[in-house]
Amino acid sequence: MNFKEIQLVTALTPEECVSRLTAAIAIERSGLLAFSGLDRSKPVVGHVTRSRLRLRKRIEYRNSFQSHLTATMRPGPEGTIISGEVAMHPVVQAFLFIWFGFVILVGLGMLLAAVGSKSSHSGVELHNGWLGAFVISVMLIFGYGLVRAGRHLARDEGRYLSDFLIRTLDAREQG
Repeated sequence: MNFKEIQLVTALTPEECVSRLTAAIAIERSGLLAFSGLDRSKPVVGHVTRSRLRLRKRIEYRNSFQSHLTATMRPGPEGTIISGEVAMHPVVQAFLFIWFGFVILVGLGMLLAAVGSKSSHSGVELHNGWLGAFVISVMLIFGYGLVRAGRHLARDEGRYLSDFLIRTLDAREQG
């Protein structure tokens, strides 16, 4: 699902990284007041602690399939090592896994029921089974298309977030 690993190193300490990032991003809040006080002038939204960070590009529309940069920060011999990945939010990934798995299991069950009813010569059961299999197929195709469209909209966000970290923290790619 378009995972990209990042490995950066900066001469800054973890505390300096937190300070720079906190100044450069809009802090993402959760709960009922999630959008109150959100600084719209900052292009990146997220949360930063001394050891972890999660960033996403600010967009003016809703895209559940948006890329998030999730990383750890730890002291290293040259300053701070930042390692992580750019991917969809883990909750979205889990939801997609469960949703597609459920649709596939139900679809296989309906398909097996349709094939089984063919051997029992019941035309109504056969028709209903194939109709169900058709509906499940449409659901899978629609779900796949929705994910592809959302990921297409987020296609450049991984590079954008990596570049943001490199600029903000005077970092370089390690690898």
